[in-house]
Amino acid sequence: MAVTGLHAAVITYPAPDQQTSLYAKSARYSVTADNNDVFVYDFDPGDTLAVRPNSLDPQPAIWDPGVLGYFDFSGNVTVKVRAYP
Repeated sequence: MAVTGLHAAVITYPAPDQQTSLYAKSARYSVTADNNDVFVYDFDPGDTLAVRPNSLDPQPAIWDPGVLGYFDFSGNVTVKVRAYP
């Protein structure tokens, strides 16, 4: 749904302290929201599950890596995602 008549407002959040965080800044992706850098984490989705789902995969403990970034906004915002090889 497009919001008209509002100026965009973007709120980004600081990166976690790299000394204590389990999640490192992604070297694979970068994200901006109206030219504001959004911190993007690399993480293993398997680390976030208390109970692993039943799977037909012979190696269910191996998960594809994921990335996560978040920000708040109001109005219309241009989001850019860049993937690095």
